[in-house]
Formats: sequence, C-alpha cells, structure tokens
Amino acid sequence: MPVNNIPGSPVSILMIFILLLYLIFNVFGVFLKSKRSNGVVKKKFLHFSVGNLLFIVFFLLEVLIPIAIVRPFMRIGEISGILIVYRALREVPEKSVQKPAKKEVKVEDGLFRLLKRPAQITEEEVIFHMEKKICLVCKGKVGGFNTYICTSCNVLYCETCAKTLANLENVCWVCDSAIDPSKPVELYEKEEGEEIKVSKEAPEKPEILDVPPKK
Repeated sequence: MPVNNIPGSPVSILMIFILLLYLIFNVFGVFLKSKRSNGVVKKKFLHFSVGNLLFIVFFLLEVLIPIAIVRPFMRIGEISGILIVYRALREVPEKSVQKPAKKEVKVEDGLFRLLKRPAQITEEEVIFHMEKKICLVCKGKVGGFNTYICTSCNVLYCETCAKTLANLENVCWVCDSAIDPSKPVELYEKEEGEEIKVSKEAPEKPEILDVPPKK
C-alpha cells in the first residue's frame, strides 16, 4: 500500500480535513441557505448542495472500493454531481414576459370639456410652460417622443393631450391653428362673453366708482 494511502498518514489526515470542510460549507451550509431562501435562489442553492454531495459520495466510494468493474459507475456519479453544480451556477437567461397592453383611456367630448379652455392665456404662462417643458393642457412634463409642438406658436403639448385635441376641436389653445392638418377644425361654441386670447399684460382690475351715499 502506498504511503500516501496509509490511514493516519499526514496526507490522509489532510484529505479527510479538506473533505470535512467541503461537506460543511458546500453541502450542509449551502443546504441551510436554500432553506432560508425563496424562488430561483432557493432552487440554485439546493442543486448546488445536492451536486456537491453526489460528487463527494461517489469520489469516496471510488477511493474506498478500488474495483475496476465498478469504477465507471463511480465516474458517472461524479460527472452527474459536477453537471448539477454547473447547472446551479449557470445564469438562467431572463424570459421576456409580455405584459398586457395598457388600455388607453379615451377622453370623450363631455369629459374633455371638464378641462375647460382658459378664458385668457398670458404670454408669461406660455413662456413658463415652454421653458419648463410642461404640457399646456394637463400640466405634465413632456420630453422626447412624448412631445407635440405647435407649428405656429411653438406651444408644447404631451402626445396624449395633442391626440385628444386633434380628435375634438383640432385647434391649438393659443393660436387656434390646426393640430392635425388632415382633420377638420371644429371649434366649440364659446360661452357668452367668453374670449380666448393671449395677452401680454395681466387683466386690468375693474374700476371702482365712488357712489355718494343716499340721503
């Protein structure tokens, strides 16, 4: 018997110590981690633990049973353990989950009129919305492909509000230009005394007349 395989030799003791550490950390330790984990992580930890256990068991059997006829079966067991460990360590490509398309909420005529067109739009308001990149209708942020710019006055609208306006009045709130030139312009009748205009000055305060007290 070779000196290295003699029980109690330094090499044998070192091999036993290494195997014990391997069992503690890569088998039992990983198995405990699988119990504390969930989902895919738990599955990977469990496969890693089982694969290492199979490899160690068949490796020890091959060392302890030096019979040539059973050695191929031991090698098959070792390779199986290695394959299981490889599968546990291999990154699984993420499957593209097709999310259901969000239903677009159509703003109909009656609901859109709740966003009443302001009676007066000052130049300061227009400049503020353009500088801050805010939609003139919904006051939301616009940018990138979610932006519609009026070709006449350069006022910003978000894509949703622009499409809604195009399906209804089809006019810009500031300059009354057609948002979609391929569609007809349908101006809603304004309420009595209502006038939409862009003014450079704030509206004047009504003049208060001094009324003499009644005698």
